[in-house]
Amino acid sequence: MKYKAIYCHETNEFWPTLSAAAKELGTKIETITRYISGDVKYPRALEGLTLIEIKDDICRKCLVVLTEENQYPLYKGKKLHICKDCQKRVQRQNEYKRCYGILLDEYEDMLKYQNGVCAICKQHETAKQNGKTKMLCVDHDHKTGKVRGLLCTKCNKVLGLVDDNKIILENMIDYLGDKK
Repeated sequence: MKYKAIYCHETNEFWPTLSAAAKELGTKIETITRYISGDVKYPRALEGLTLIEIKDDICRKCLVVLTEENQYPLYKGKKLHICKDCQKRVQRQNEYKRCYGILLDEYEDMLKYQNGVCAICKQHETAKQNGKTKMLCVDHDHKTGKVRGLLCTKCNKVLGLVDDNKIILENMIDYLGDKK
């Protein structure tokens, strides 16, 4: 299969679709195609763009060559032209937006701010799913919906089991102190 993509010689950037290039460059698809065809001179931001044909199937998001092992399965008989990793990222993005009102970039910013560890126990996640370490859980106030931070599975379960009740948590601390 062949399709067209955009390459910029000056910055060595590559966009798998015209729409991706237009979005990144802050312009319209028509502007790019007119510039490439030589119809009109456009601002310096578009200099060096070339329309190229790609012969291999590649992921339209990360540009990795797709194989049977890494390509997302057919959807209603159509190839999605996306790798499994990018599809998981899209699904996670949609889940975070739907459930918590945050973008995946915001999750990654919180993770970086917390140095990749749980906001409560300051440990890395240890729980596994399908042989892989799980991501930290998004902790949020169930009454307001406000995101508080990222927690490991253990700390998230503890808060859930006590319904975020501070009195119960304080009693647990007192209990542990009395038993030492």
